[in-house]
Amino acid sequence: MQDLPNDVTHAREEVRLPSGVISDVVLYRGETAAAAIEVLVSSRVGREKAARMDLPWVELLAEDILDRPYWWVAVQDGLRPFRCPVCMKRDERRTTELRLVRDRAMAAAERLEVMLPPSPPYAAAAHVCWRCGAEMLVYAWPGSGGHSVRRPPEPIPRSVEHRATEGAGNYWANCCPTCSAVQGDYYLATGNPDYQMVREHVAAASLSDVW
Repeated sequence: MQDLPNDVTHAREEVRLPSGVISDVVLYRGETAAAAIEVLVSSRVGREKAARMDLPWVELLAEDILDRPYWWVAVQDGLRPFRCPVCMKRDERRTTELRLVRDRAMAAAERLEVMLPPSPPYAAAAHVCWRCGAEMLVYAWPGSGGHSVRRPPEPIPRSVEHRATEGAGNYWANCCPTCSAVQGDYYLATGNPDYQMVREHVAAASLSDVW
């Protein structure tokens, strides 16, 4: 659902568009045509007419308009995709946070003289080893986390190893390059916000150009 834009100033009936198509109603922003409204009485807008529409358009049933003139239910449309403003702000904020995570990882890689693996499939986060306190990088990849036994995609970062642990058994884990301590999945997911963010991002199968 979305509201009619509040900058629509007026409407005209039976308007011939530049393509030659005659639209039942056209909404305007000042002198600029903004959208076309097709009123369905007997025949729907066909593919040919839809392809020739010069404007975003929506088709409405005539009886629906009479019954509820302020509540338009589309039969079909050629409107531009609508994104909820709240969702857009949330996504923008998350994109900014992911960029900051990436920047911290890249800065750590530069200090450590480590080449980051290709992304995708890997996403990196800066980290400090729980045992020796050394700065390091940890990685998330599709299928990682949860003590996964599935082999990570090549090329596997040198600090990602198949290790045996007392509590979780054998699995592919991030390990400290300095003291070789396993950086446990639970510890990383709860103790490192950067890692938590990249793992959720990768798990959602939505790696974007941010990485």
